Amino acid sequence: KNPAINIDDWRTITNFVRNTWRNEVKHNTNQRYWYWRNLIWHFILFSKNSGMSPEEVIKMKWKQIDIVDEGRWDTSGERKVWEVAYVSTTRSKTQASREIPVNQARELRRWKEFVIEECTKYNLPMPNANTEVFGNPFPRSGSKEGWRPYHRSMFSASWREIMKRLDGQLKGHRHSPHPYTQYSLRSSFIEDHLLRGTSVVEVARMAGHAITETQRSYERLDLRKRGAELT
Repeated sequence: KNPAINIDDWRTITNFVRNTWRNEVKHNTNQRYWYWRNLIWHFILFSKNSGMSPEEVIKMKWKQIDIVDEGRWDTSGERKVWEVAYVSTTRSKTQASREIPVNQARELRRWKEFVIEECTKYNLPMPNANTEVFGNPFPRSGSKEGWRPYHRSMFSASWREIMKRLDGQLKGHRHSPHPYTQYSLRSSFIEDHLLRGTSVVEVARMAGHAITETQRSYERLDLRKRGAELT
């Protein structure tokens, strides 16, 4: 019921959110709209590339992220910077603690720079190690305190709005009649890794799954990949 997002639909979703949905409110006099839509853009990118559940990502704090330069060597033998974000997290459903390597170091840096810029512009408290990565720096009415988590319902509402705006433009998963949900971002991470050939054990560890649960997904995908051979 939470089908993985195919590559064409993923491109449609991210292009829409980045170029259309986000910029619709860029000149709105209420700065919270511009902040929120930039937040959702980065939230979606991070969720799909980390495989973390929406609840985990909403609660995630900056101290849980360690950006490491793993380096890469080009064809001329020169070392190039290649940063990976290692995220330490515990899945509330299973209480399984794990560390996930996430290819989102550049996007996380960009997001933090945006947050600092907005906090400076509107005299808001700066983010620190204990603030939520996708938290709310704006104080409640009559209060000077900032930085608290956004309610999960706000993320769900924005996702539903995006899906509604893209109605008729997405192909959907060819083996599921169900629409994409927030958990489809997590499903996409798992399915992408399995199709790429990442071992079931490693995928299960990153996803915080029982291996048997991941194995079921693997067997279904493996059968599909071998369709030509089997027929």
